[in-house]
Amino acid sequence: ILSLFRNAGYTPDYEIVDDAQTMREALSKGGWDLVLSDHNMPGFNAVSALNILQELQLDIPFIIVSGAINEETAVAAMRAGAHDYLSKNKLERLLPAVKRELREADIRAERRAALKAVRESEARFRALAANIPGMVFQLQRRMDNSLAFLYASEGCQALLGLSPAQLLAAPHLFP
Repeated sequence: ILSLFRNAGYTPDYEIVDDAQTMREALSKGGWDLVLSDHNMPGFNAVSALNILQELQLDIPFIIVSGAINEETAVAAMRAGAHDYLSKNKLERLLPAVKRELREADIRAERRAALKAVRESEARFRALAANIPGMVFQLQRRMDNSLAFLYASEGCQALLGLSPAQLLAAPHLFP
């Protein structure tokens, strides 16, 4: 497997682990991009390794590379969160699977970062709107010419005597 990576131009940093404790220690060091796991090792297996990865809440691609796993077990591991499974007899699939899963992990990380940025931006907006005297709102005119509030700040209580929830639920109450 290392030869495959090296022949493809990678210079892998790796650590071989064969028990739960060593895996926890290796993962706690951080910086890992990928976990490749054999299914059956003496005293340890891919499902146990996957459970550790999930317990640590790490979003790292997890690929099982094994010669001794039946189809039902492989499917169960995929349902449990493994990203891919391939046979040691078909290692030509390994590099494409790794590239795909690393790309998918990058996309998930970008999505998490974007969602965090949106939440932070929304929190700043709400703090700003809460401190502006008066009312901040976003109003939408529907196709039937009725109005719909998409947002109303707490200032609507002082100005209209209506809570934001009331205004959102009954936009016709807006003068």
